Amino acid sequence: LEHIHDLSALKKEILRIIKPNGELMVIVPEYLSPDAWGDDTHCRAFSNQSFFSDFWTGFNIISLKSQKMMKTAINQEVTWLIAHIVKVKDG
Repeated sequence: LEHIHDLSALKKEILRIIKPNGELMVIVPEYLSPDAWGDDTHCRAFSNQSFFSDFWTGFNIISLKSQKMMKTAINQEVTWLIAHIVKVKDG
């Protein structure tokens, strides 16, 4: 998601292809993590609050956690946000 310029178009596509009660796992670098803006292809960053924005209307956030891991490419500890998301039943 940190690479996507048009999140609205992405959300429409996610809603189209995921069935009601379908699950989605999202893993993104946390906005304060060195890798969030250390990659010049990233056009946005995410915090825990990002998963409670209007973007996720139509979905339930089942779980959201932060996990630290070493990223050898940059030789630094990176914090990832891992979200388990379920599409709300239609109608």
